[in-house]
Amino acid sequence: MRLLLLLFLACTGGVVVPVAAQPVCACEPFTAATRIEFDKLIGSGTKPEIAGFLGHFLEHGSPCCQAIGLTLQSLVFLSQSEFEKSFADAKRAHVLLGNRFHPYVSLESARLLGNYYSRKGNHDSSTYYYFQALDLCNRADDAHLKAKIYNGIALDFLRQEQLDKGLEFTKKALHAAVDTQDTLLLAQYFSDLGIVYWSVYDKHRTAAYLDSTQQTVQQALAFAKMMKSPLSLTKNYLSLGSVAEVKKEFSVALRYTDTLINLVTAKTRPNALASIYMLRGAAYSGLQQHRSAIESQEKALGFALLANNAFLEKTTQKYLYEACKGAGQTARALHALERHKFLSDSLLSVENLEAISRTEQRYNKKINEQQIKELSQTASIQALEIKQMNFWLVGTGLTTLLIASVLYLYFRQRALSQQQKALAIENRFLRFQLDPHFLSNALVSIQRFMLENKTTEASNYLTKFSRLMRQLLEYSREELITIEEEIDLLRNYLDIQKLRLKDQFTFEIKIDPKLSLSESKIQPMFAQPFVENAIEHGVSGKADGKIEILFRSEGENLVLEITDNGAGLGANASDGHHSLSTKIIRERIALLNKTNRRPIQLTFGQSLENTGTRVQLTLPIYS
Repeated sequence: MRLLLLLFLACTGGVVVPVAAQPVCACEPFTAATRIEFDKLIGSGTKPEIAGFLGHFLEHGSPCCQAIGLTLQSLVFLSQSEFEKSFADAKRAHVLLGNRFHPYVSLESARLLGNYYSRKGNHDSSTYYYFQALDLCNRADDAHLKAKIYNGIALDFLRQEQLDKGLEFTKKALHAAVDTQDTLLLAQYFSDLGIVYWSVYDKHRTAAYLDSTQQTVQQALAFAKMMKSPLSLTKNYLSLGSVAEVKKEFSVALRYTDTLINLVTAKTRPNALASIYMLRGAAYSGLQQHRSAIESQEKALGFALLANNAFLEKTTQKYLYEACKGAGQTARALHALERHKFLSDSLLSVENLEAISRTEQRYNKKINEQQIKELSQTASIQALEIKQMNFWLVGTGLTTLLIASVLYLYFRQRALSQQQKALAIENRFLRFQLDPHFLSNALVSIQRFMLENKTTEASNYLTKFSRLMRQLLEYSREELITIEEEIDLLRNYLDIQKLRLKDQFTFEIKIDPKLSLSESKIQPMFAQPFVENAIEHGVSGKADGKIEILFRSEGENLVLEITDNGAGLGANASDGHHSLSTKIIRERIALLNKTNRRPIQLTFGQSLENTGTRVQLTLPIYS
C-alpha cells in the first residue's frame, strides 16, 4: 500500500548567528522540573491549568522567559492541530531570542519552524531550520530534543519519497531516543522505524526489509502495550494492517481497521484518522466492495483537508481515484487523478530537492571546517612543543619507544597463544554440541516415522533437523549472533526434542520486552548444552516435564536462566555427560573472560520450587 504508512509518522524565519558567537540566555523559572510539569499538563491538563502555566513566562519581564512561553504555547497549538498559530508563536520566539542562545528555545523553536514548513511542502525552508537546530545541538545536551530533530528531518525526507535518507535519520532518531530511556519515546520511534522499513520494502520488494518491518513492529507493539498509548498502538496496528493489505489479506486488514477505529478518541488527530480510513478503503477495494471503499476514502479525504496537509491529501486522492475507477465512476475518478497529479507536481520539484541537498552540504561543510580548524590548532601546538624539546628528551623518547616495542611483541605473542588455545577449546566445544547420542536418536525417530508410514511427520522432523544442523554449523563460525538468532536455534532444537520424545515435556521461552532482539548480539551457543542437559538428565522420563527459559536485560548484560522440574543436581552428580559439558563451558568462559571487558558468569542451583535445576548465565550484550 504505497506510502500510506508515511502519512502517520510524527507530524507533530530568523537570522542565523554562528553558535560560538551566541551569548547564553537564562530564565530562572524554567527548570528541568518545570519542563516535566509542562509535559504532563500538555498530555492531560485542562485549558485553565495550561494557560496559567504559560502565563508565568509570557508575562515575565525577561525576553528569554517570554521566548520560552511562546515556544511552549507553540507546542500546545501544535497538539491541537492549530498549525498557523503554532508557527506564529515559534517564529516570534525565534525572533525574540535574537542572537542569544538558550538550550531549549533555540533548538525547539527552530524544530517547530522546520515542522511547519515541512507540512507546507516548503522543503528548502524546513531543511534549513531542521539543520540549524541540529547544529545547535552541539551546545545543548538534550537527548529528547535531538531525537525529535532527527525524527523531523527523517519525516521531511520521507515526504519527498527519499526513503533511504528517511531510513537513515529514523535510525538516528531511535538511537538518540535510547539515550533518553523514555519508554513512550522509544515506543514512538520503534513504531516509526517499522513504518519506514515497510515503506522501503513496498518500494524495493526486498524480503529483508519486510522481515525488519515485522521484527521492529513487534518490539514497538511491546513498548506500546507497556505504556498503553493509543497513539503508539494505532501506529503499530496500522503497520500490521498495511502488511496484510499488501499480502492481499483484505479481510485481515479490515479487522485491523476495526481495532483502529475502537482506539480512536477525541484527541485523535485528523492525519491519523485519514490514514485509518485510507487503509479501510483499500481493504474494501480489495474485497470488490466499491461503494464502501469510496465512502471510506471520502472520509479519509475530509480528515486530510482538516489536517491542512497537502501530502496527506495527495495520497488520499490517489486511493479515491482507484476506488472510483473500480466502481465505474469515471468522472469522479478523473477528477481525483488530476488533483493527485497537481499536488504531486507542487510538492515534489527538482528545485526543492537541489535546495535540500545544498543545505545538507552546507551543514556537513561547516562541521568539516570546524574539525579541520581544531586539527590545525592541535598540530601547531604539537610543533611548538617539539621545537622546545632538548637532546636528552629525544634520547628518553627513543628508549621509551624501544621498551614499548618489546612490550608490544611480548603481548602480541601472548595474544596469539591465547587465540590458538581458544580455537582448540572452541573445536572441542563444537564437536560436543550435537553429540552422537542425539544424532542417533534423531535418525532412529525419522526411521520410526517412515516405517509407520507417517511420511508427513517424517518430512517435518527431517526439515527441522536439517535446519538445526545448518544453524549450528553457521552460528559456530560466528563470534557474535543476535539474541533473536539464539532464541530461534533453541526453539528449533526444543521442537525436535519434543517430537523425538513424543511430547513428554513442555517448554516456555520468556523474553524481557526491553531487549532489542534484532540488534543486540551475544557470543553464540552457550545455552544449548544446558538445555540438552535439562532434557536428557532433568525431565527425560517424566510425564509432566517442563523446561522454562528466560531472557532478561540487566544493564549491559543478558541474564539467561534455564529451569527444569527434574530430579535436581543431586540425582545427576555422577553423570559424566553433565560433568563434561560443564567442564567445557567453564573452560570456554575462563578463556573469554581474559579478553571480555564484562565477564561471563555461570551459576548452578535448585529451582525456586526446589524441584529441579536452575542454571543462570550472565553474558555481555554487544551492539
